[in-house]
Amino acid sequence: MPLVSIITPLHNKGPFIAETIRSVQSQSFADWEMIVVENHSTDDGPGIVEKYAAEDARVILIAAPEEVRGPGAARNLGLSHAHGEWIQFLDADDLLLPGHFESQMAAAAQVPEADIITCDWLEGPVLRNAGCKLKKPTNNNPDSDFVSAAIAFTPWVVHSAWVKRITMGVPPWWDTSFDGLIAEDFSFWFKVLQGAKSLYSPHAGVFYRVDTADRRNTESDLERYLDSLDKGVEANLKILAARGQELNYRHRQALFNLHLGLLRFRFTRQQAGLRRRIEARIRTLRPSFREAVGRRDWAVALSYILPWPVLRQWVERRRQKIASRTTCAAEPEERNK
Repeated sequence: MPLVSIITPLHNKGPFIAETIRSVQSQSFADWEMIVVENHSTDDGPGIVEKYAAEDARVILIAAPEEVRGPGAARNLGLSHAHGEWIQFLDADDLLLPGHFESQMAAAAQVPEADIITCDWLEGPVLRNAGCKLKKPTNNNPDSDFVSAAIAFTPWVVHSAWVKRITMGVPPWWDTSFDGLIAEDFSFWFKVLQGAKSLYSPHAGVFYRVDTADRRNTESDLERYLDSLDKGVEANLKILAARGQELNYRHRQALFNLHLGLLRFRFTRQQAGLRRRIEARIRTLRPSFREAVGRRDWAVALSYILPWPVLRQWVERRRQKIASRTTCAAEPEERNK
């Protein structure tokens, strides 16, 4: 039985899928299966996978039936065929970096009760070029309440985490109603994180490729972007309610920060309704003025006093000031990463 099952939806990623498969095959840890779910591609991607599958029995190609469309649906299909204790999601245009599985297994051996193991990732258009940045999951800081913050923000990219198959519960694991929207993993991780024990492994294990054709996570279509966020927040609120829990301060603070950040967009006159939607969300979901003052959360407190544009400028100046202090305090080699 493979210890790790890699689930890869494939839709028109012919130019990248060979490199993705090779990045898995190059891992020093060999106890894995890679389930590639062919999701109605019109390019040569499926044929490329077939060649690798013919040479390596650990690479398995599954053709999605007509009713299975979208990344969440494809992942559900792949998971239904998975045998591994651990699940590694890997999109067809992203990569595993050398030694990733070995580092993850070392972390799992140290903390056997962990349900989720995360790591750092590199992000950019091309691996290790000048535009490639090191990113960290939100659970890398032991003092952060990342589980509550996940109600508003995806805590990591989908392939920077291992998750135990048993932790995901029963199917359907992915809500396929998100497949036509942006950031379909938003609600998935919030659901999985409830009651789970997460572990951070401090290594850069994966590469997340941005700016590719057909990239879905884009803010260029503002209305679609807001619709996706609204749906994700509503789904997460339902998950919380189903567990008999209410919004705590950290939940509300995260939702406030999410929606305040959306006011950075320049809204046209025709988009005034979108702006009003965001402002209504802030008023409805933010913590109370009294709570904010008691916790010295001045951004929330000032939202009851200042006009939105002024508040946004104040928050941005404060963020830049904190970032400047962090950069100045960092070691030279850390700043140059």
